[in-house]
Amino acid sequence: MTKFDSWDSYFADNPRDPKIAEDRRVLRNLLGAADPSTLAEQERTITMRRVFQLERNPIDGAFDFDHHRAIHRHIFKDVYEWAGEPRTVDMGKTHRLWPSATLVQSAPGIYGAIAKDNYLREMEPEQITGRLAEHWGEVNVLHAFREGNTRSQRAFFSQLADQAGYVLDGPYLEAHYRDFNVAREAAMITGRSDEFAHFLQGAVHRKSDGGPAGGRPSGPAPKNDPDLAKAKSLLAAGQGFRNPLDPRSARTTTSPSQPQPAPGRGAGLHR
Repeated sequence: MTKFDSWDSYFADNPRDPKIAEDRRVLRNLLGAADPSTLAEQERTITMRRVFQLERNPIDGAFDFDHHRAIHRHIFKDVYEWAGEPRTVDMGKTHRLWPSATLVQSAPGIYGAIAKDNYLREMEPEQITGRLAEHWGEVNVLHAFREGNTRSQRAFFSQLADQAGYVLDGPYLEAHYRDFNVAREAAMITGRSDEFAHFLQGAVHRKSDGGPAGGRPSGPAPKNDPDLAKAKSLLAAGQGFRNPLDPRSARTTTSPSQPQPAPGRGAGLHR
């Protein structure tokens, strides 16, 4: 197996050609794709097929890190040699993500919280969206993989919701992808899950009745503190959101992180 131990090692042009802009570099892949647009389109087609397979035949697991890794491996095994393997490089968007050096040893605590929450079982609709948002926010902070975190997270939490007696509505997430991304990223940055939980009210419903958990959100989301407003402003201004389900979207490579405050979900903020 190729050794992935540096930022450049993940790319086909290794070492980097300084004439190539960072967002035009191509991740080393098993498809032979030589440009970002081709890779994005081929990756989408292949990984969506794998996601559909998981919907019909979920991978058994304990909703721990190994379970998430197995889901990621299944979705991306045709595209990346490192599918299912934790990233070995630090990354950052508008917020520093979990350091790669402590990612593996930190994972049991983050995923273990799901088990302590009884895997969201026996929860009422007004409870489950809040707890789902909390756990999803924590897993997103860890951001365990070099690419494909959103798709593997969706498959992971869809299966978690299913065994708890609920449905995570994929088409709803796709139709409201920008709102989903803003709410999830804001939860990661600020440590507050209320905005994300409010969004999930429209995407989660009991399997028994088909209705949304707690009713479709109507009206504005709950008022938030200045930290959340600042986070949303940063995301809206600088993120350049890319829907991975849209083949027309050009791949945007997450940048290597620069020195920033310690990672985590808003130390000192109430969740």
